[in-house]
Amino acid sequence: MGESERAVTAARYSALVRGPSASFPRGGVWIFPVIYSVMYLILLVAAGFPLWMNIVTLVFFGASAVYAVRRFTRGTTRAFAADDRGIWLGKKTAQAGPLRLGWEQIRQLTISSYPHGSMLEILLASGTPAPGRLRQAASLALLSQPLGIRKVRPELVTVLPDPPRYRVPLADVTPDELGAALSALAPAVLPIETLP
Repeated sequence: MGESERAVTAARYSALVRGPSASFPRGGVWIFPVIYSVMYLILLVAAGFPLWMNIVTLVFFGASAVYAVRRFTRGTTRAFAADDRGIWLGKKTAQAGPLRLGWEQIRQLTISSYPHGSMLEILLASGTPAPGRLRQAASLALLSQPLGIRKVRPELVTVLPDPPRYRVPLADVTPDELGAALSALAPAVLPIETLP
């Protein structure tokens, strides 16, 4: 590896995103209990099982729903990176790559403590439109379709309103560590606030 390649590698920071925001729209992880409930009700009505089998089926579907919710709310995904050009949000999929935010699009970074990591808020420059509630509802509706998860817009890359911003729950990094890493990459004029 040449000296210039080492410099490029050193000028990059990446971290794990905690929870379902890298894969699902806001509230999307709760689609699992809904789907398992519907499946159980269909089986209850259509199959005519005896009471003991209905109870076993209920326990199985309930445990499956709890496992799915816990797995996605506690899991981590490599879906955050920063370099000298800006911040990258999301993971690479078959349809698209991560969302790039140039440093010129960012007004301020705020870092606070979060369970098992840090919460990064990326305040955007004025004039960035936030998506409406209809788009959020459409993303949630897509989750109920076969292979719909491939078409949804994850919460991580959805602009939150008032003020326009992104929220990134990062795992296994303290606010001070994250602040130091981003300060080394961001322009000196960009305010980075670290909250206790």
